[in-house]
Amino acid sequence: MTSRPQTNSGQIRRSKGTLLKVSQFLYVIEGQSFSIQLQESPGNMFTAYAESTSDPHEAFRPVSGSNLEDVLQSITHEIDKKVSKW
Repeated sequence: MTSRPQTNSGQIRRSKGTLLKVSQFLYVIEGQSFSIQLQESPGNMFTAYAESTSDPHEAFRPVSGSNLEDVLQSITHEIDKKVSKW
C-alpha cells in the first residue's frame, strides 16, 4: 500500500522523514559481479555500498563524499583491489 501525503484544503503536509535517492548498479570484473548501491542524500552527499553477488558476506566498507564520480571510482577501486588478490 502506497502512502500519499495528506492534503488539507489543497495544502500538502510533509512527512517528518527524509527521502534518499537510491540507484543500483551491477559491476563486473574478471568474471566476478558485484552489486553497488548508491544513495544520494538531500544535501548532495553520496554513499556507495558494495557486495559480491555470489557471496553477500563479501561486503565492502561504504564510501562517502560530495562528488558522485569520486565516490563511484573509490568503491570500484576497492573492488578491483580485492579481485586482484583472488
